[in-house]
Amino acid sequence: MNRHSFTEPDEVRTPPKTRVEVVNLDTVKVARFTMEPGWRWSACIAPIAGTPSCRARHVGAVLSGQVHVVHDDGREMTIAAGDTYVIEPGHDAWVQGSETFVCHEFESLTANTYGRHERRRTIISALPDLVHTLYRGMESDDIDLVMSVFAPDVEVTVPGGSLKGTGEVRGLLGAFLTAVPDNRLTVSRTVQQGETIVIEATYSGTHTGPLAGPDGSLPPTGLTFAFPYVDILTAREDKIVTRNIYWDNMTFLSQLGALPAAAA
Repeated sequence: MNRHSFTEPDEVRTPPKTRVEVVNLDTVKVARFTMEPGWRWSACIAPIAGTPSCRARHVGAVLSGQVHVVHDDGREMTIAAGDTYVIEPGHDAWVQGSETFVCHEFESLTANTYGRHERRRTIISALPDLVHTLYRGMESDDIDLVMSVFAPDVEVTVPGGSLKGTGEVRGLLGAFLTAVPDNRLTVSRTVQQGETIVIEATYSGTHTGPLAGPDGSLPPTGLTFAFPYVDILTAREDKIVTRNIYWDNMTFLSQLGALPAAAA
């Protein structure tokens, strides 16, 4: 259990017309955003972020005021006091009216990075949050949350081949979520150097759905499995750009009954 108050935040950032107050709750970060009348992301935050639109994912609740959001794909919405919201990366936004906008944000990565000037240091410190979001998305069967951490041109290497772009990666990870909706990723060790993190972990679960593969689909067996893997991830611009993940497919398939069990 943990409790913290915004009256004594762990960190405060003050870009133009903006105040970001962050509290740390063990591995989770929560932020209170305050935007003054006249605030606009493209004017106040873009010079710090260095991107043409906001690349942060926002999950939160509005306490006062209202903000209008325009996505890169043309979708628009206004969020106001009393609303809860999810805003995916790729958008501009601005305060509407003369009332100050205040909200609480619950996406740890956004709380950790929004409005920071120290770009490379931010990426390094944000990498564990990216991994936490990725693994949380896998265990909660939320493919959209999983994909939110990857750059559009991400490159992924797995046993048997390589993938490029979020479309191919979504297909692979979605196949595992379909086959093993109760999957668990149990981390035993992590080592980080700069913008790269290495994870030793065990992947486990119950094979209750069809497992799509290059040679066809393996029908659900109802069998449980567990095998070790190594996950190597590198980040740039607050997104994962490469992921190399290694496991023994022979062990995995043997546990599912698709191959003869290895000799003792």
